[in-house]
Amino acid sequence: FHMGAGGGGQFIVGGTLVNTGDTAVAGGYLVIIPVGANCQLATPKLQTFGPLAPGEKVGFRAAVDIPLTDYHLASFAAYDDMGFPLPVVDETREIIKVREPEQRKACSAARQASDTKNSG
Repeated sequence: FHMGAGGGGQFIVGGTLVNTGDTAVAGGYLVIIPVGANCQLATPKLQTFGPLAPGEKVGFRAAVDIPLTDYHLASFAAYDDMGFPLPVVDETREIIKVREPEQRKACSAARQASDTKNSG
């Protein structure tokens, strides 16, 4: 599970990581693409996480440098103690995927309005 939040001039993407497997996770990472006003992309943010024992659950918080209007989880991976990849599941992905067509339309409209405003 993951979501974006902000307040008081600080913005984060946070969530919960759970090791549902029977193999210990040595580490892993998430790559988050922050999205600002008019759907302008900021520099991707790499957020690493440490060991997770089987059944362990931990939270993560990745600070972003812009006022966050949205974000995209570009990559998510975990590996074992020999560096080999472990399977990962983003349970929030399906929820976000359903919203994608509407978000694309909203981004196009916001960018068009911004271009019109800036050229007029």
